[in-house]
Amino acid sequence: MIAPKTPGTITPKRKVSGRAKFWNDRLQQADNNRAMAAVVMDQARAIATALERQTGDDMVWYSLAKTLHDWCRAHDA
Repeated sequence: MIAPKTPGTITPKRKVSGRAKFWNDRLQQADNNRAMAAVVMDQARAIATALERQTGDDMVWYSLAKTLHDWCRAHDA
């Protein structure tokens, strides 16, 4: 039998929703494109840190670095 949830319990769905609200609020507060990019980079680092903690695997950092490297190569004149 599944125990009923106690009021105020943070479920995985609420946790994701809370993170989305946090980052969306920060994006809305950004007043220019540079500030928006800084928020998204902070979000990427936060996600990579959380994934590394959860999995114990640092390959998430390689994936992030590869994505950024590809962007740099595409935009470097």
